[in-house]
Amino acid sequence: MEKQTILSALKEGLTAKTISEGEVKGVLHEAGIMQETKKNSSIRLSKILYIIGGLIVFIGIIVLIVQNWTDLGFVGRLAVTLGVGVVAYIAAIFFTFGNMQKALANTFYGLAYLVLPIGFYVLIDRGAPNMDGMILQIIISGAMFVIAVAGYLITRMSVPLLFTFINATWLYYVVIIKLLDIG
Repeated sequence: MEKQTILSALKEGLTAKTISEGEVKGVLHEAGIMQETKKNSSIRLSKILYIIGGLIVFIGIIVLIVQNWTDLGFVGRLAVTLGVGVVAYIAAIFFTFGNMQKALANTFYGLAYLVLPIGFYVLIDRGAPNMDGMILQIIISGAMFVIAVAGYLITRMSVPLLFTFINATWLYYVVIIKLLDIG
């Protein structure tokens, strides 16, 4: 058979769905032309290291804040909480659109979503120190929900989606508690 005849017959079979892509790959594997692809273990290792690195950074920030909280002024407290959260969020967006940087972006999203509520608390506590605790939680959880939804709509990644559900649940429960005047 001629090469063009075989290729056109294969094309017709694939478009008519009488031949599946799996069958073609199977024939190529049997002929020894196409090798099975194996997942690269170094990519998985780098993802694990990104997550571990993100946790170390988060724990470092928490230790820094706890040890120096009384020494930090308002600006210092705002910088180590809200500032780090905003920078991590922006970095996550940039890493999202880079090649092979999705795991690093997820790590920065996690860091941002964990630190931003503390920063919002510091900011609101300074602006309205006598605010009701439930109103404060409604504002923070609402803001975090909006940020998480925006992150998900921009990137369609799993970590922003996870924190969208977490913050929506948090917002739902504090609104219900406030409406029922339980807390």
